[in-house]
Amino acid sequence: MVVVRVLKPSEIKASYPNWAEILEETGWWFEEGEIIVVEQENKLEELKTILHEVFEFYLERYFRFSHELAHQLAFNLEEFAEKYLKKVQ
Repeated sequence: MVVVRVLKPSEIKASYPNWAEILEETGWWFEEGEIIVVEQENKLEELKTILHEVFEFYLERYFRFSHELAHQLAFNLEEFAEKYLKKVQ
């Protein structure tokens, strides 16, 4: 099961020992399928982080892509989502 949690920075600090890394990256995934995303005022940025982390997790975990390739493809997905959403807004 994959679970995505969008949490406030204070909630992340209180719950995760690697909170500083999570806050710096704005998102993090764990091997068991828990994905943490830092709540952001800019919902487009928040959505891009969610898409990135979920896509990267699946590519690495289930499709055995290298981290570098999965990260680049997830970044490409972010760019696509941003361009598309800006066109329709």
